[in-house]
Amino acid sequence: MHSELESMTRSKSLVDEQLYRLQFERADLLKRIDEDQDDLNDLMQKHKDLIAQSAADIGQIQELQLQLEEAKKEKHRLQEQLQVAQMRIEYLEKSTVDRAIVSRQEAVICDLENKTEFQKVQIKRFEGRASGQ
Repeated sequence: MHSELESMTRSKSLVDEQLYRLQFERADLLKRIDEDQDDLNDLMQKHKDLIAQSAADIGQIQELQLQLEEAKKEKHRLQEQLQVAQMRIEYLEKSTVDRAIVSRQEAVICDLENKTEFQKVQIKRFEGRASGQ
């Protein structure tokens, strides 16, 4: 009986030791699960932030594309005005009209050419910003 009691005591000690080890492993696993959950939550927040930024970027690109289209329309309108003014100058130069009128028309053409160049630069800038997004 005494040896049985010793055997049971040893078995109980082994079981207690094993229980302690399993409890320690369980606590370690629970801690790792919590850390993994925190990491997952951080990643999900970053994912949501990136989605929101992407939506904002898409909106900005669409706005830039609208501005680009408007700039192209304005450029076309200015080019038409320039062409009309150039034809008028050609006509005036051929006629016997006062040189002061011709000079004013040349100034208008120069102004329109400057505006056209400005529009070209704006369009390139919008295209660069739109393609950069």
